[in-house]
Amino acid sequence: MNDIGKVNQLLKLRESVFEGIMPLLDQSDIDPSERFELYSRLAQSRGTLDLYEKAFRAAQALEQGSDKLRAYLDLLADIDEELQSDSSAQDTSSDQELTEYDDKTV
Repeated sequence: MNDIGKVNQLLKLRESVFEGIMPLLDQSDIDPSERFELYSRLAQSRGTLDLYEKAFRAAQALEQGSDKLRAYLDLLADIDEELQSDSSAQDTSSDQELTEYDDKTV
């Protein structure tokens, strides 16, 4: 199997696993702390706003102040990392566009 075929198969498997996880996570009677951890991991993996919001709601459900604080800080760090990653990707894209523009104007 070539690398592209393997990557495509892994992406399909990843999507199937994700589709299997979400109903279980949404409907299961899971400890709030564990629910936060799972949503947080999925948000890091997928980078979708919906999952970050679910992680936030799970953090809000935590009763102990220190656990809630730790969850909020972890989530904040994850969101900041996501924003930085998106910003870096946009900067790279902008740099590429400027380079292409400069090449055309020279």
